[in-house]
Amino acid sequence: MRARGKRSKTSQRERRLVFAAIALFMTCAVLLPIFLAVSSSRPDLYAAKPKPVRPGIGVVDWQSLGALVSGPVSPAAARPDWFGPEVQITGYMIPVGPATAQQTAARFLLVPDPGDWLNPPHLHAGEVIDVRLKDGETTRLVERTGVTVCGRLSFGAMNANPRAVLFLAGASIE
Repeated sequence: MRARGKRSKTSQRERRLVFAAIALFMTCAVLLPIFLAVSSSRPDLYAAKPKPVRPGIGVVDWQSLGALVSGPVSPAAARPDWFGPEVQITGYMIPVGPATAQQTAARFLLVPDPGDWLNPPHLHAGEVIDVRLKDGETTRLVERTGVTVCGRLSFGAMNANPRAVLFLAGASIE
């Protein structure tokens, strides 16, 4: 009888060990992606209302811009103060093409949310601005950090970029 009791204790201990190992593995499998997504996410600037970087410049926010682009009236006709004069908008840089070794660009996409480790940025038409710096200028691509860009906003097709209907030309990084 004793031998039987020892075997049962051993098998019960083994079952507990196996259960603990499986529970630990499953916990790690669930928590690791959550941790990575949370630690790699950045604030969504869609609802942010930034202050002007210098006097006399118009401030464009993503929420108003999204509503304007999806509205029934042409954005340029609805908000002439945004289309023509220099404006500023804050967002995150996304490279347009393959990154260069120096990580510099004369053109990039500006988005309100850069995504995270699990989810890429959402490139909806009203939430992407194709930014082109002033002639001959380049800037270091600063991914996953918010930047303020100033330039002249336009609406329509420039070089047929399928991801953007908004463009910021003659831009500079503030």
